[in-house]
Amino acid sequence: MSAAAVARLAELQRCFGEALRTPLDRSAGSLRARPDLYPSTLRGAVVGDAGERLAIYNRQYWFRLFGVLQQAYRVATALVGPWAFNEIASRFLLAQPPRGHDLGHAIDGFERFVSAEVPAEGVLLGSAGRLPREALIEALRIDDAFRTVFAAPDHPALELTPADAERLPRMHLQAAAAFAMIEETWPLMALRQELPAQLSERPVPLPRPHVEGRRTWAICRGSDGQRVLPMTPPHAALIRLLRTHPLGEALSILETRGPAGAVAADVQRWLADGLRFGFWTALTPSTPTSTPTTSS
Repeated sequence: MSAAAVARLAELQRCFGEALRTPLDRSAGSLRARPDLYPSTLRGAVVGDAGERLAIYNRQYWFRLFGVLQQAYRVATALVGPWAFNEIASRFLLAQPPRGHDLGHAIDGFERFVSAEVPAEGVLLGSAGRLPREALIEALRIDDAFRTVFAAPDHPALELTPADAERLPRMHLQAAAAFAMIEETWPLMALRQELPAQLSERPVPLPRPHVEGRRTWAICRGSDGQRVLPMTPPHAALIRLLRTHPLGEALSILETRGPAGAVAADVQRWLADGLRFGFWTALTPSTPTSTPTTSS
């Protein structure tokens, strides 16, 4: 193949990619292709009705990506409705177009994008009012947690032996990749469980916030499948402390925050549940803090 032919093929491939990524028109209340926006070079190279033929690929491109995003972010899609969700998804995909064959990675960064792009007043839902920005971001984070846990690689869960007892207080517990902890202001975890397989075209009303304040959940995947577990505030606080402190220090800090003896009664059960459900994969030594010396 000559250099000129290679260059022409590369140009046609570039134009085809541009045609695929041409945004669908929303002005008439449905998603329509705009063949008049496709590169003229490409349309001239297609036999037959170039606009209609290219429009098929254009629509398939967007519908496939919308489907992937809606499946990954079911709670967020339900709260704003597919129409409004697709508009947000379009802006994301135009700003960060897919660059590989794995569509699972094509949607990485969606929550960060929405957090930066959605206005403070939230998302307008037509006659349904507005969804608060904080509720949408919370829904995205919950959806992301499930996505992360589902896609995490398999690693053996931590198993302790009697020989570990003496060193355990000085060790860090390494969290499993298939473990996530999320907080919710609204009962979105319950809403997620109630969603039908086929989401409605209309937004689902945002439930009232929890009267008693935010709740925390653990999402984990073990050998017996995925679990969603409620966590008490002290248990959640311990998990957060264990991200940066060895076990002994974490327990000491936690005990100073609550009534004496209240935590100790539950710690053994919390640790046993963490091992049982695969929260942890390894013990790692804590890094000793060096003490500066003074010269005499």
